[in-house]
Amino acid sequence: MTIDPAVHPMPSGTRRIRRVLLVGLVALLAMIGYQAPVTASPSQAGAGTIQPAGLYAPKGRPQAAADAPQSLANAATHFFYAEGEVSRGISHPTGAQATLTVHRPALRGDYHSLAELAVSSANRQSIIEVGWTVKPGLFGDTQPRVFVYYWVNGSETCYNGCGFVATNPGLLGSVLPVGSQRQVVINHVVAGIDRWTISIGPPGAVQQIGYFPDHLWNSTFTEPDWVQAFGEVAAVSSQPCARMGTGGFPTATTGAQIHSVSFLGPAAPTVNLATQAPTPAFYGVVRTSASSLRYGGPGAYPGVPPAGSACKVVVPYVLNDSRTVADYRVRQAGLVPVFTGAGGPGEPWVDSQSPAPFTEVAPGSEVRMHLQSGPIP
Repeated sequence: MTIDPAVHPMPSGTRRIRRVLLVGLVALLAMIGYQAPVTASPSQAGAGTIQPAGLYAPKGRPQAAADAPQSLANAATHFFYAEGEVSRGISHPTGAQATLTVHRPALRGDYHSLAELAVSSANRQSIIEVGWTVKPGLFGDTQPRVFVYYWVNGSETCYNGCGFVATNPGLLGSVLPVGSQRQVVINHVVAGIDRWTISIGPPGAVQQIGYFPDHLWNSTFTEPDWVQAFGEVAAVSSQPCARMGTGGFPTATTGAQIHSVSFLGPAAPTVNLATQAPTPAFYGVVRTSASSLRYGGPGAYPGVPPAGSACKVVVPYVLNDSRTVADYRVRQAGLVPVFTGAGGPGEPWVDSQSPAPFTEVAPGSEVRMHLQSGPIP
């Protein structure tokens, strides 16, 4: 039932409570950096497009190679990078592209782990980003998902919205197959609505996701002065728990890849990446060619995190494993196996487990497994 306040006035105490709650909500939104979504007018958006609702969460700003070699802290979030970058010099390209390998790094209690391509203004304050991220706080799972993001004069916005115009909304936030490769393209277009178009897809078969209209920057950001390609971790503390890329340190032939980085347009300069990993004890980068690199790492704890750390561990998938194999895998993960169920002829196998596979729990937690005998179905 809807109550009309003109007919049923609220008691004065109720009005005071509502005012207190509203003030508290405004203060909370300010504390976490919430910004109201920026939307284009219907005439700006165009037919067949939507203005997606933004997703709000911390995002690090790509680090310049000239910055001090340290993690970047933003309030309670610590950001870590392994990256390559290149300047356009005196040329005037229209955009950039790169190909990323897709992975599913374990976060182990941290906020996100991602790979992306970014273009930025000369002062690095206006930025456009596209790539994949593992970010359960945003998407509700640990699958690698497509994201876009942008900055205006150093100010954060939000993921997959805040003025982004989706021409193919099914691609925004979509799950990418682990082990696949995705070409990502950011290109400035001067026609109709002046805009930065964003595309993604298998190499040579990209599809446009949508675009950022120039008016979001008051038409002051129209070419890519800098291009950066990198892995990023957002961590709870200065000792990151999350894996980056494959979770292993890169070599010339192993590790997550970002390759075929190039500028776009008739005046596109040649790419010659400069690489950096500000915290090499946690995450590394290896340049494999002028336009390619490998990156990644295990974070502060290559093995099982110690008890008392901020880290969590991932419950392994042991369904249909024999008791011997399940016991070994659970202990290797830093967890305690607990078995129930009847025995029988032959070695029993696991037909259910709790917590569920890929759940993140504290080191030393129990994993309860029910055993079944007979042939595995």
